[in-house]
Amino acid sequence: MHFISNSGNGNIVAMDQAGTITAFCSGIPSGPYGLEILDSVVYACAGNSVRGYNLTTGTQVFNLNVNASFLNGITTDGTFIYVTDFSGTKIIKVDVD
Repeated sequence: MHFISNSGNGNIVAMDQAGTITAFCSGIPSGPYGLEILDSVVYACAGNSVRGYNLTTGTQVFNLNVNASFLNGITTDGTFIYVTDFSGTKIIKVDVD
C-alpha cells in the first residue's frame, strides 16, 4: 500500500499494488505535505503541526503543534519523527510516544 498526500484538498489517499486509489482520510488543514509511517501510524506535516493517522482506520491519533513556520519534509529513525521547517530553516525532533 502506498499513501499519497494531496495538499490541494487536504486528503491522504491510498493506492494498492494494482493502482486502485481509495480515500484514506480527509479534512486535514494546511496540507498534508510530507508523509512517513512509523509503527501503525502514518504521520503528516500539516501547517505547523505533525498529525498522525491510524493505518487501519484513517482516524487521527496524534496532533502536535511544533510552532513551525512551514513543515514540509518528514522522516523517522524508527523511534522519533523528524520534520523540516522549510521557512524556519530547522529540523524538529518529535517524540510521538
